[in-house]
Amino acid sequence: MQQPPQSEWIQKIAGAVMETLIPPKPFPSRREREFRLAYAKRFLTHRRATLLIALITWSIFGYWDWLNYDAQVWPYTTQMFVINSMLRIAGAIVIFICLVLFWKKDIHNEKIASVFLSGTATFCSFMVILMLFVVPTPINYQYYFFGLIMIVFFNFSLLYIFAKNLIMHATLIAGILFE
Repeated sequence: MQQPPQSEWIQKIAGAVMETLIPPKPFPSRREREFRLAYAKRFLTHRRATLLIALITWSIFGYWDWLNYDAQVWPYTTQMFVINSMLRIAGAIVIFICLVLFWKKDIHNEKIASVFLSGTATFCSFMVILMLFVVPTPINYQYYFFGLIMIVFFNFSLLYIFAKNLIMHATLIAGILFE
């Protein structure tokens, strides 16, 4: 079995990377609107369920913070607990507002839905990053870094957001963490 030359292999890999990272050209404007309308309608129920799961998960981790503070398992001061609680409450409020908007209205405009979902995920990501700064090392990465992983997981798998918004969100998180 003959292997392709090295340059062909590199070209195939480069083509696949470009196809993955560069968004496709939009349909003609009328078809694009119809597609986005159908897409938003199709995934509205999924997005509502995901926001509900996100609110419950976010709240459970707030309870977990309280249990760790109450047990004083690690050096978790009252000031750290209060700040993290405020960050958790702020995140819960934003998720709840987004959930109410999606529940009260049938958001069939994909651009608006993407802005709400991406904005909520970005806000919650900032809250977790602030928690990483509040709690001392190495505890912050042991207990709070997982929150960022969960937010990225929710974004990429459960919110049904187009890739362009997701790539911008992931790049923003990576830029902040590697700064």
